[in-house]
Amino acid sequence: MKLRTTVTSLSLLIAAMLPLSCFSQTGAADAQQSSLASGLVADGGASAELTSVVKTGNRVTIKVRFIETDPEINKISVLYSRLDKSAYENDFYLLAGDKKYLLLKDSAGKPLAPEKLVLAGKGKLRGIWYGTFPAPPAGESLMLFLPNIEPLGPFTTTDE
Repeated sequence: MKLRTTVTSLSLLIAAMLPLSCFSQTGAADAQQSSLASGLVADGGASAELTSVVKTGNRVTIKVRFIETDPEINKISVLYSRLDKSAYENDFYLLAGDKKYLLLKDSAGKPLAPEKLVLAGKGKLRGIWYGTFPAPPAGESLMLFLPNIEPLGPFTTTDE
């Protein structure tokens, strides 16, 4: 019984000395999601933050979060309404040196990215985008191009 009391007292003492952010679930998530590159959204009010580049075999999946930069701007932004053939070929790509990597497609011929991207009118997190591309050579300097967003980069991938 004395051991349990001692452990409880020690736990409370340690907890009292740590900052409150150590216990916050949102603080922990923010700390893990550092931005590898960022760019402004054309309509304003949000920035695109490249948060994840995961290379698996001959593919690389990229995740972008759209974060509020101006809480006064409360409009819904349509970054693209359809991922058609022309947009697929011209607006969504990775650039590595002088080589352009287009989004991969699934067995039905659909690009591996959301069909449309609409950002919420308010809130800290306005939206999320992800896309899967052929993996460029490891260590190559990359830039990500998406419609209505400043190019994101440079950034690199590493081998698994």
